[in-house]
Amino acid sequence: MALGAALFVFVLAVSTAGPAVVQAIGASAGAARTTAIAAYGFLLNLGSGAGAQLPLAVASVAGVALILAALLVTCTGLLALARRAAVRHARTAPVAAPAPLVRPKPEHTAKR
Repeated sequence: MALGAALFVFVLAVSTAGPAVVQAIGASAGAARTTAIAAYGFLLNLGSGAGAQLPLAVASVAGVALILAALLVTCTGLLALARRAAVRHARTAPVAAPAPLVRPKPEHTAKR
């Protein structure tokens, strides 16, 4: 019973996070939104196809766990490098000066 409830919560979380990931990718891609979402979909399907073949190729639970742990460490390292580069770019990026605020004169003070 507890396993069924845990699996239900897991599937609920994944089905909720999926559209949010597509939204985040589309928002951060700018003009290349459709290309970014298509690349995300391709990589998602590529990963699911490879993930289904991985246990057949390795033939042991320990081997699959080691491969997935190595993949997790690699992805974490890549994310840390990307974050560091983004922070460094934010520090060196030029900041545009804000446009001056022009206030219209109220109608009762305008000359007629």
